[in-house]
Amino acid sequence: MLKKLPLATAIALSFAASGQAADFEVGDYEIKFDSILSYGAAWRMEDQANHLMHPGNRQGGTAQSSVGDDGNLNFDKGDLVSSVVKGVHDLSIDGGSHGAFIRFNYWYDHVVSEENMAHGHPGNNYYPGTKLNDSVFDDYSQGKGVELLDAFVYANFDLGDMPASVRLGRQVLSWGESTFVFNGINDINPLDVNAARRPGAEIKEALLPVGMLSTSIGLTNTLNLEAFYQYEWDNTKLDGCGTYFSSVDILGGPGCGKVTLNPQLVPGDPDSYLSDFESVQAGAYIGSNPTLEASDSGQWGANLRYYSMDLDTEFGVYYLNLHNNTPIISAYNWTVDPRPFQQAAGAAGQQLGYTWSTP
Repeated sequence: MLKKLPLATAIALSFAASGQAADFEVGDYEIKFDSILSYGAAWRMEDQANHLMHPGNRQGGTAQSSVGDDGNLNFDKGDLVSSVVKGVHDLSIDGGSHGAFIRFNYWYDHVVSEENMAHGHPGNNYYPGTKLNDSVFDDYSQGKGVELLDAFVYANFDLGDMPASVRLGRQVLSWGESTFVFNGINDINPLDVNAARRPGAEIKEALLPVGMLSTSIGLTNTLNLEAFYQYEWDNTKLDGCGTYFSSVDILGGPGCGKVTLNPQLVPGDPDSYLSDFESVQAGAYIGSNPTLEASDSGQWGANLRYYSMDLDTEFGVYYLNLHNNTPIISAYNWTVDPRPFQQAAGAAGQQLGYTWSTP
């Protein structure tokens, strides 16, 4: 059973320095450097839930599986679940009809990096009272890091009487307006779930840019054509296993793939199950195969949007051919292979959709 932790179970506070900007000109180019620095903290506000914990890990637990209880066991009511200092910096170089844009971020979460955890996680073999081994997480899921986000060049020009633009490089392309509905036209870019969880997060931190060529052409005053081709695939970055919001202990990084079996030593005795730590020590666990990643090629999309001045409404038709960027877990008979499961990216999926929007 997966651990259900609605946002209401945590309270967060954040403090951000007002955006600092440096603006100057070099020849025909206007250069801007914007910075946002912030500190945020979050606490758990509810008791641990017995129905989310396996009886081998907590007396009174009623969960049928231990695959989703690490985050619940590591944090109790009142515990600090995040204490993070982070920064986001934007560099834009504008030459009028052309330019470049670069964005990078960094963060340090003291809880994930340094705090001892009551239960542990697969990365530290469930040794209680020790730090999470976040080196087994994806880079974006670790307690500290620096990442390059956007990095693209662009040009605006005319094709005859039609205005056009083109961008090349790591970028975010948003065609839809949905934020919480997945598998739609707004799924062009993967998500950094960890960044979205951090106190004081902004949407620009949660959407991960990928390498692509995108273009837009104004066919008429009311008809616009857009298209893109992705030459880079990346996966959605999930919560590191054992962190507060992690709901599946085997996801969150290449070192999280360890399923403890928690055998019951005395049939019928709920207190005789092995804990995660005891299961690992006894070798009663299943490992995972390496993650299968999707190809960088074969991803593209196009849309045609028409604005009706009489109806004050924009109509759009969209076509997307994308690889799934959220993980899929596959399992098979472990009598053949001692590592019977692995994560994989979904095959290319085609989407055809339409929209209309009014002010």
